[in-house]
Amino acid sequence: MEFGRVALFTESGWGAPIEGAWLRSLSQEHGIVQAEPAAYAEVLGRLQVGDLLAVVPIHSCLTADLLKHYATLDGCTIDMMI
Repeated sequence: MEFGRVALFTESGWGAPIEGAWLRSLSQEHGIVQAEPAAYAEVLGRLQVGDLLAVVPIHSCLTADLLKHYATLDGCTIDMMI
């Protein structure tokens, strides 16, 4: 199962997802990234321990549950019910 695509952060946000790297599993505390050899080399060559890794989520239920505010296409803000 795949939970998201892996991307590296840039000065303006996050870059394009790295082809061949994805979030394989996750829990409250951590996630496990799986990568094909070329993607693994790219990620390791650009990250150090403690760096942030972006994950572009692909499951809307998990994403919706973790976010507390939404911005609509009209520029309005919707707050999650707590």
